[in-house]
Amino acid sequence: MKGRKLKSLIIAGVGFLGLAWIFSCSFSGDKEPQHKTSLDESSHRTNKNAPQATSLTPGTLNDRQQAGAPEARLVSIQFDPSRPVTGDTLRVLVTVEGANPDENDVLIHWNVNGQDKEETGTVLQSSLHYGDWVTATAEFPGQGEKRQLLSASVFVENAPPIIGIARESTDDGEYVAVLQTEDPEKDAVALRLVEAPEGMILDTATKTLRWRPDSNLSANVFQVTVEGVDSAGNIARYRFDISVSRP
Repeated sequence: MKGRKLKSLIIAGVGFLGLAWIFSCSFSGDKEPQHKTSLDESSHRTNKNAPQATSLTPGTLNDRQQAGAPEARLVSIQFDPSRPVTGDTLRVLVTVEGANPDENDVLIHWNVNGQDKEETGTVLQSSLHYGDWVTATAEFPGQGEKRQLLSASVFVENAPPIIGIARESTDDGEYVAVLQTEDPEKDAVALRLVEAPEGMILDTATKTLRWRPDSNLSANVFQVTVEGVDSAGNIARYRFDISVSRP
């Protein structure tokens, strides 16, 4: 359910007052749910313009350095995403000055909550959970076998809930949609209707949307936005359109 969802459904239903309606519904969920904390959306995506991660081939200095090239040194180590949440895949991007990153002999040491991990790649294979404190240390043998170390740490934050539609119908000219919610930390999620056509209601107890178009309604497209807030205060919004037309 996570990620952008797009589907269409065209169902003919017998309308009230002798009318018939055709409902065409398209649904979309943002890949990056909106956060109450106003996180930078780019922090949850791989930055294609970020420095290239160095290779992880431990050993002696590369031939380029031994041939008298300028001494390489560690400049920076960054996390991607920069503000991880529960369930994210975390990687590090290491910048080395004075050498081609493809030739560097760099080793990454991972530590989660004070425990060293037996993995040395740029991507942390261990699962992330809310409250984890992750430290990555880049190790690089400088010229003359002088070892260089550079570390960075990051806190794993609470993830926002995920909202979607479990099932829907248009029986007897009434649109009905049952919503589903999921929270990575298993927090309770409260729903509310932010934007909807006149007459649509949300039963929060059953997570059900109901709407019967007015008999005088002309063909149109209506936007619906449902907001979910978990117990930690993180907010996610789910948006979709409903197209109504006479057959």
